[in-house]
Amino acid sequence: MKWALLSVWDKTGIVELAQALVKNKFSLMSSGGTGKALEQAKIPFTEVSNYTGFPEMMDGRVKTLHPKVHGGLLGRRQIDDAVMAKYGINRIDLLVVNLYPFEKMSGQALPLDKLIEYIDVGGPAMIRAAAKNFKDVTVVVDPADYKEVIRTVEGAGFTEERRLKLAKKGICPDRCLRCGDQQLPPGPRCAVPPDTLPSVYPRQEASVRREPPPASGCLRDVRYCRCRTAPGKADVV
Repeated sequence: MKWALLSVWDKTGIVELAQALVKNKFSLMSSGGTGKALEQAKIPFTEVSNYTGFPEMMDGRVKTLHPKVHGGLLGRRQIDDAVMAKYGINRIDLLVVNLYPFEKMSGQALPLDKLIEYIDVGGPAMIRAAAKNFKDVTVVVDPADYKEVIRTVEGAGFTEERRLKLAKKGICPDRCLRCGDQQLPPGPRCAVPPDTLPSVYPRQEASVRREPPPASGCLRDVRYCRCRTAPGKADVV
């Protein structure tokens, strides 16, 4: 059985994608607003809380932060099969996630106690888990990729090369357009080698050029990304 976990803020195209996945023999897992969208479209799915045995709690702060979710994303085929079977962990073959719009909301002068609720915790954790296990799991973070995903699942399925490209797209936070992850080779949206990381990176050499500070509101993991000062098209090298 193939499992897909769908958890998105931007619902664009999610119903069409879910319908195609079910048609191609995927079982769906979801929660929250995404689950409601699937329910309204009469698409069968398993609630994450039913799968984990724990309810969504703390006003939605805790939904997917559970070993049965992250084990399903991180579990290596064959290597971890025994422990997954022991603890009832399903293999999650496809993760479809996009994040809370923190940057957009940070420009709306919200009180801090309201703004912090747009800091996504579970989404980035799942994306990185799936990206780390790209040899077995496909992670999709951009609705613009849904049509390609549909064509792929209707055809021969994902190659490891394509899963790697999608994984690299996933680990670049929004608007951090160029990456220098030392573990992943450069790709279309991750095109800067590690020796050009920002000055705050502890391994930077003195000869590396300095760049302007990032755009206001851009949260970044400096080990992976650097942001340019103006939003817009992704850099391609």
